Amino acid sequence: MYPAARRHFLAQAIREITGNWTTLCALPKSLIHNDLNPRNTCFRRGAAGQPQLVAYDWELATYHLPQYDAVELLCFVLGPDRYHLRAGYFEYYRQQLHAHNGLFADRLAFAEGTRLATLEFGLHRLGLYLMPHTRSPYAFLPRVVESFFAGVGC
Repeated sequence: MYPAARRHFLAQAIREITGNWTTLCALPKSLIHNDLNPRNTCFRRGAAGQPQLVAYDWELATYHLPQYDAVELLCFVLGPDRYHLRAGYFEYYRQQLHAHNGLFADRLAFAEGTRLATLEFGLHRLGLYLMPHTRSPYAFLPRVVESFFAGVGC
């Protein structure tokens, strides 16, 4: 899952953490689920019969970039045939967030927040998954890792 080019990419991301953290701290935050994946979601029918996403198991919720939950969910649900849709999903999400709170007019700033949230997901959450995966393999993990690296262009 981690050939040399990917290890080099992650090593560079680690070297850039301090500078990235400064940028991340200046971006708008919100309450996030912080574990938004298919195991913690389901759909129910809304009042008009439309599907509504329900997220449960909020014990890891925190204050962070709102892009983080979208990054995580898309890494879990997008297959290789849908990687090309990622940018469109993030743009739609930015528009919806901006309509809701007025904080995300700047597409470039939102894209930078998405990049930083993606790096954090790859360094932190995937690292946490990989530790037990070495002893008891998680069948989903190779697919999620592939989607993460597709999301960062590596």
